[in-house]
Amino acid sequence: MTEKEFRDQWMRQDNEGRIMFCYDHLEDLLDSNGLLEEFFYEAMTRAHFLKNHIEHIRYIVPYIDRITIRKYAQKESKNKMPDQEEFTLYRGLVACKSNIDFINENVRYNLWSSCGCSWTDSLEIAAWFTYCALNRFLVAPDFNSEFWPVILKAVFPNELILFFSNDRDEREYFVFENEDFLELEPKGLKILPLTHEEIKSLSKRRP
Repeated sequence: MTEKEFRDQWMRQDNEGRIMFCYDHLEDLLDSNGLLEEFFYEAMTRAHFLKNHIEHIRYIVPYIDRITIRKYAQKESKNKMPDQEEFTLYRGLVACKSNIDFINENVRYNLWSSCGCSWTDSLEIAAWFTYCALNRFLVAPDFNSEFWPVILKAVFPNELILFFSNDRDEREYFVFENEDFLELEPKGLKILPLTHEEIKSLSKRRP
């Protein structure tokens, strides 16, 4: 398939379908001189429900060249990743109260299996995501009062960050295990001791 044919098919996909497009055409895109990284970046920064595709995403990631995808992202100056060795990042989510101890005790499970790949360096943005997620649970017909707002905090080495994007004004860092640096782990993963009201207040200060 030519680059033009790839791009024509790509444009026909919706935001969610573009992740599956990368997955379905991975072998051909590997020889496309950066097209895989371009398509993967665009898919990851436009899809709204990444957790629905997390297994496909994890399958693709080892084939992504970190330098190439960062270079593509940084065509827009707002997507230039800060030049740091480590990043303090946050992730907002909603958890069952009975699982909170499990989240604290199982670092690898929660970073690479359950919590998703999109983090932010803004506590206010993480709080906003948490509060929005909780509101979705509150209006659900099967709402269970055991659900609780949670903000995770961890320090990630640069090598575990695939790329940074501020396309959605969310200051997103996409983090994944790196097969070249398997000895590296994020440091200090913990749940921040914030009440529901404190998270709500932080969310209102989102930049």
